[in-house]
Amino acid sequence: MHSLLTGDERIVLGMERYGAYLGSDFGEGLFNKERFFEFDKDPRDKTRGAANYLIAAARNFDAATYIGDKIPLLYLAHQRVSGVFPYARYIVILRNIFDICNSYKSRKENPKDDWSLDIDDAVQHWNQLLAFISSKKNDPQIHVVLYEDFFTDSAGYKKLYQFLGFDFDEHCEARYINLLEKTKKLEDRRAALISDVQKLGIFKTANLGMYQSLLEHYSAAPALTPQPVANIAKAGPVMNVQDVMSAQRIFLGNRTLTDSEINAMVGLTGQDALSYFLQSKEFQEDSFNGRLIVEMAKVLGIDAKLP
Repeated sequence: MHSLLTGDERIVLGMERYGAYLGSDFGEGLFNKERFFEFDKDPRDKTRGAANYLIAAARNFDAATYIGDKIPLLYLAHQRVSGVFPYARYIVILRNIFDICNSYKSRKENPKDDWSLDIDDAVQHWNQLLAFISSKKNDPQIHVVLYEDFFTDSAGYKKLYQFLGFDFDEHCEARYINLLEKTKKLEDRRAALISDVQKLGIFKTANLGMYQSLLEHYSAAPALTPQPVANIAKAGPVMNVQDVMSAQRIFLGNRTLTDSEINAMVGLTGQDALSYFLQSKEFQEDSFNGRLIVEMAKVLGIDAKLP
């Protein structure tokens, strides 16, 4: 998938460039051109200075529509990342658990690979990913790719391009055909390392029911298309995570917003967010500072009324 996306000159994508930066120090500065190609800035940086993809990345960086990174466990820090980049688009690949486990085991048994995770870790990560995807079914900024479908039918590739806002042309088709050939060769070389006993353990611990449910949902669901950033910008300043948390304390007091509420509000205009809070049950029952908030909103040109 990485080679397919980076084959398009409009996309610059790191290869697990910032996987170790998903904490509080994850910020916009990491994706500045100078920093993106500087691998000795921090010991957490992956030493990939000679990687072939960086040649095209350096050539395309200034004019690219998308600049990002391939980070397999990014879903664990989605809230943090979306607070820094509220308009980001996420591509999530969902693959069957047995191939995931086989990949983890293959890497662990490779003495040249600095990899310590095993089959149990693979199942844990897979279950966490399923839960994340299930909670984001209606998020237009997240596009889920069903791995097995994607590599058997170009319809999945066309949906992906629709999500990115790109036209699908003959160059896309050629890249896809080339990728299929490479994938088949790789699959033919890949050995099956999981024993029957290990397969039984996977059946016991992997959330296969949720996987089946997601397969059914995404096999039938049309691709969601995010609102173009240019259109969002015209609507005025929008909320980031810090804004939402501050507003929570003002309007809701001790009540904490759920993750889904926070994600729903990140990217809203101030007016839409204000409407959300004014309609909340907590604010209606205890609007001790309600009149002041309404007057302040009017000064800002927002038509707000007490419930």
